[in-house]
Amino acid sequence: MILQYFNQTRPLEVVDNVANKWGTIVVPFFVNDPNSKHCAVGLGSGFVVERHRMTFLVTARHVISDLTDGRPLIANIAGTAVPLNGVPFVAPEEDDLAVAFLDPDWAKKQNLERVFPLRLAAREPQWQSSGVYVLLGYPGARNRLNLNMNETTRKLVAHSSSQRIESPRSSTHFRNPVAFAFDKKEAVNTDGMPINVGLFKGNSGGPVLEVFVRREPDGTSTLSVSLAGVFIGWDKEHRELLCCRSEVVSRLIDELAYHVDPVGHYAG
Repeated sequence: MILQYFNQTRPLEVVDNVANKWGTIVVPFFVNDPNSKHCAVGLGSGFVVERHRMTFLVTARHVISDLTDGRPLIANIAGTAVPLNGVPFVAPEEDDLAVAFLDPDWAKKQNLERVFPLRLAAREPQWQSSGVYVLLGYPGARNRLNLNMNETTRKLVAHSSSQRIESPRSSTHFRNPVAFAFDKKEAVNTDGMPINVGLFKGNSGGPVLEVFVRREPDGTSTLSVSLAGVFIGWDKEHRELLCCRSEVVSRLIDELAYHVDPVGHYAG
């Protein structure tokens, strides 16, 4: 796990630090643009995690289930564009969650030599929550893939919240959500200047990371992150970022890992 010095005098910089250090876990999804033969547009986000020494791809179910017209689904994992059509996802509708095991043989065939997963594990007691939560994702309007020229425009965006809501006021289509307060009208950048947030389209399926701080003997602090949830959608009325809980992700991965044989292949 990569750690980053925590600047107490500029607390908003923690958001940039998280995006810079952990943005590599986030995966943009692309689908062919119906108006172009060579371009693909951003569809949603996902992220790569490690658990039980295996690697998994996580996203929201509605991101991949919306693709019903047979167009290829492409993910950019650690800088490599790979097709996901045919990759089996376990996707419970009641959680709006989708998880796929990344088979090592499949990864090798896709020339996916290296990934940067977020490790899902218990947090050691010396780490204390900072109370900061960071949503990472790839807005659809800002991300494109030129299939003819092998060029990718990728724009990772980070949003932060300092309030976790265990019982959201928003009604949801999935069970037992957790939410994080976010008011677009009060959004500012790292320098504290007001910004236009825009739409959350394309961020669905991205991770919400809880930032933890560890105090060092020399008086400095370092950062680490843990998964707090999978972003499903934003409720404008109640100003809530609605998420599937991290515990649900871990449980689903545990069930999926049970079907992976000792060689590392998914047995179904």
